[in-house]
Amino acid sequence: MNETTVDLSAPSKDVSSLFYPHGGLMIWMFVVLELLVFGMAFGVYFYLKNQEPNLFYESQAHLNQQLATINTLLLISSGYVLAIANRGYKQFSSKTTALLILITATLGIAFLIIKLSEYKEKMDAGLNLGVNSFYDVYWLLTGFHAAHVLVGIIILFYFSYLFFSNKHNSEGDTNFDTVAVYWHMCDIIWILLFPIIYLL
Repeated sequence: MNETTVDLSAPSKDVSSLFYPHGGLMIWMFVVLELLVFGMAFGVYFYLKNQEPNLFYESQAHLNQQLATINTLLLISSGYVLAIANRGYKQFSSKTTALLILITATLGIAFLIIKLSEYKEKMDAGLNLGVNSFYDVYWLLTGFHAAHVLVGIIILFYFSYLFFSNKHNSEGDTNFDTVAVYWHMCDIIWILLFPIIYLL
């Protein structure tokens, strides 16, 4: 009788997909936590808006929707480029992957430059923290998101260096998956933030 040995230490496909997602469980726990934080902040925003609807609509009219739309396109494009790099980095040359990561980081930098120009417009107009509840939420939410993007850009430059110098181990390494998940989280948060703050 033939005996079949089973490796009980290896997780099944279903268990693996649940407890070992792309990028690792810790980054997904972080993503859920971040989404909860932003979700609560959005809840505060809608509560305050319900209390002072005219103030919020009048304040929102001073936002630059054109710049915000461009920034939305930049982040969506950056996420698409990084998705290509992340899906194909085991087949691509290291330099090709590094270039795709650099393009992603460059689009992120463009996002921050536009965001800073928008902030300058607001500061020049005296629309700072403390002006009213709308701008309190505006500055806190967009600033917190911009900080996440800045961290992501720094990490992307580091990974670009690793690929350019062939120091990244693509076999069984979840680190790049983790970076991709983090960057896509920044995309998702902005896609939610953009219509809530600028359009609705």
